[in-house]
Amino acid sequence: MAHVLLAPIRNGVVRDLRNKLFKKTLDLPLSYYSNERKGDLMSRMTTDVQEVEWSIMQTLELIFREPLVIIISVSMLISISGYFNIITFSYYYPLLELLWPF
Repeated sequence: MAHVLLAPIRNGVVRDLRNKLFKKTLDLPLSYYSNERKGDLMSRMTTDVQEVEWSIMQTLELIFREPLVIIISVSMLISISGYFNIITFSYYYPLLELLWPF
């Protein structure tokens, strides 16, 4: 489900990145292309764009997935036993204040 919802964002970012990369390659001097092998340049560009795409997708999936996991976990805890959850949260809240003072 997340892949379907995030596909337009991923495609837009990859499209913009490829367009910027294409404009940059057009601005480079010809001596750069004569010194470098063309296959290496194409491979490096393709791999870099793919790595950026993967990192963006992983980050976006984490942003959307983790709050959902927290909400589902807390709701399941409350549905199982509200009394034990009150005890657990009252125990961990002072620990959070000590470990995360701001």
